[in-house]
Amino acid sequence: TLKALLNDVVLARNDMGRLPISNAIADVNFQFDAGFWRADVQHLKIQTESAFGQAAKQWSDAAFSVGHRKANGTQAEAFSLSAEKLELAEVAKLAGFFLPPSTEGLGYLKQAETQGALTDFAFYNEPSSGRFALAGRFADLGFKPFGSVSGVSHATGRIKTSESAGALELDSRDSVLEDARIFSKPVTMQKMNGLFNWRHDAQGWQISSPLAQLDCSAFKSVGRGSVFIPANGASPFVDLQMRYSSDNAGQIKHFLPVQVMREKLKQWFGNAFLGGKIEQGELLYYGETANFPFTDNSGVFQARMDMRGISLKYHPAWPQIDAIQGILTLDKDLIEGKFEGGKAGQAKIGNTAMLISDIGMQPVLRIQGKGNGDALEMLKVLQQSPLANRVNPLLNHAGITGTAEASLDLTVPFSPDQPASADVMATLNNVEIAPKQVKLPLSGINGQIKFTRDGAFGRDIHANFLGRPADVVVDTAGKQAVITINGKMSVSDWIQQAGALPDRFKANGESSFRLALK
Repeated sequence: TLKALLNDVVLARNDMGRLPISNAIADVNFQFDAGFWRADVQHLKIQTESAFGQAAKQWSDAAFSVGHRKANGTQAEAFSLSAEKLELAEVAKLAGFFLPPSTEGLGYLKQAETQGALTDFAFYNEPSSGRFALAGRFADLGFKPFGSVSGVSHATGRIKTSESAGALELDSRDSVLEDARIFSKPVTMQKMNGLFNWRHDAQGWQISSPLAQLDCSAFKSVGRGSVFIPANGASPFVDLQMRYSSDNAGQIKHFLPVQVMREKLKQWFGNAFLGGKIEQGELLYYGETANFPFTDNSGVFQARMDMRGISLKYHPAWPQIDAIQGILTLDKDLIEGKFEGGKAGQAKIGNTAMLISDIGMQPVLRIQGKGNGDALEMLKVLQQSPLANRVNPLLNHAGITGTAEASLDLTVPFSPDQPASADVMATLNNVEIAPKQVKLPLSGINGQIKFTRDGAFGRDIHANFLGRPADVVVDTAGKQAVITINGKMSVSDWIQQAGALPDRFKANGESSFRLALK
């Protein structure tokens, strides 16, 4: 038995430098035998001066047992460690100083900047063979991403493992996952529960979970899956199935396959979905990660989201569509959305279809939507778009009443050198256009006007003009809208409209006319 009080002690090791201890208090029971020793540290309190690149610190009180066995004819050299509680950051530093550099797992502890505490902990290691065993509970476990392993912080649970197999049981709250291959930024998990098993042999690592639950601010999910990591460095194989829901679909951008997306497409998803819910979602991933997104059919990547109350900002230059519902699907390198309902400004939207093709190479977004309602409100939507200069000449010089249907066909290449293109077809239903400069209203207008970046064009439009049927042509010339009216009218009606002759004069006959309103 040893009761020790040390002051101003310096431990040194050629490959690790110095460990200056300003003071240490310890109660230790020792056992010695031929080729074997064991120290049961009932109480240890250490304060070090500047060491390991850090300032002086008071280390956590510790109680643990450590042992060593020399190699002999029947047994290999071995180290053992058990403790009621250990701080991993401190263990990593001290283990790096005292244990041989070849000790299994020592390099991982350093590289991953491991944090957290172990309780009811036991560890056994045979350096020459690589055999080890570890069991215990952990709390607030954390480490940085390294190799193929995701980073985590504030994880709580139990672990039992050896060099060939193991199991991990998670029961964590407010943990943080970090993996740039999966998430665009670190994700806080309000709940992270599940059982994870792994096996290691000459072929590689097999990691699986029969059931896991992940809840965060963006979604709630349950799923099962497995990952095989080949020992020869080949691509890992993933088999994952998941169900999820979300009260904030705007967070979907953090859970998309960003590693295969071009930067402009990532930015689009970062702004496209605003608010709303994913009432139910499903995800299936099956195949080697190197072949993702499996356009060669070597694997499967599919996702489906039933969305409600979504705001879709499909292009920064166009008004967003609010309060829509529908389905968003991902299949290999295609992202497709089918939505219904919603409003753009005061205009009602019927159906909207979205398609993004070739997400990994030359992605192109295509939006096709249909709306109906007040004709003036439909045209006001176009006033807030790149087609405003084609609509303004008409709205600035005429009053419009009635109803209309409109269809949008928008194509947006996610390449900086390719501009977006848009076509809008407005179908007028019993609309009235009243020019502001002259009192010559057109009523009962039925037909179609097409708006493009080149202008507004309408043919085969039928209307009533001064009580008679007429054909109408709409064209824009620069900033000017030209409405051409073709029809027939009696001479007496012309004279009456013009007020050119007194009422006692009579005129007979009919005349064809063409009238251009600018």
